[in-house]
Amino acid sequence: MMLQRQNPIRRSLIPVALGAAATLGALTVAPGSAGACGDPSTAYMGSVCMTAASFCPDHYLPADGSIVSISEYQALFSLLGCEYGGDCRSTFALPDLRGRSPVGAGQSPGLMPVQRGQKRGTEAVTQTVDTMAPHSHTITATGPATGGGTIDVVPGAASGTTQPAAGNTYLLGAVGGKANDGPYTTASAGGDPAKVAGVSVTMDSTGLAADPTGGGKPQINLPPQLGVLFCINADGLYPPRP
Repeated sequence: MMLQRQNPIRRSLIPVALGAAATLGALTVAPGSAGACGDPSTAYMGSVCMTAASFCPDHYLPADGSIVSISEYQALFSLLGCEYGGDCRSTFALPDLRGRSPVGAGQSPGLMPVQRGQKRGTEAVTQTVDTMAPHSHTITATGPATGGGTIDVVPGAASGTTQPAAGNTYLLGAVGGKANDGPYTTASAGGDPAKVAGVSVTMDSTGLAADPTGGGKPQINLPPQLGVLFCINADGLYPPRP
């Protein structure tokens, strides 16, 4: 939307010289103690101020990114150019400070550079795998495990003997018919397990995965803020160059 000037005040691109009586000589407008905001007749053009009111004072425009006419604001255009937008032929844009915090242009040591008119930053960030800190998850398996495999049992180096060791005896009872008492008995599969020492088992972890978690919502990235109205001086004193 093109803003039209409500109170046109013609300003030249340099301080205006005021004619006076010949006896008084020529007088020029001096900036005096111009402030960043305040009375537009003593504040510098292009300065930005904030107000808690719902409107900007007279001769100030809202810093809301509006497109304005170069012909209506020639002096202001000479200060802003098209750093904030516009076609640079008939229009230029005002700074847009709605929902944004101003930051100094340039580059401080250890920080990224900032250009005049550059918009950067975002209100919310969605974390990705590339932005996560390196980490790992622990998988705990519970419940019965099934599977099969082969365990090689290597005999010990000691030789076997048919004689009982010292202090050990074995009594074989005399029974009729076939003898069913002996130095060992057999048991069907599924009995009490026997422990085999010196055996290592490797588990195949292929296909194991931790349960997914998280909602994937963007993370709000804002500090505490308070909304106020930013205004830019459009008809003040033209700032002298150093």
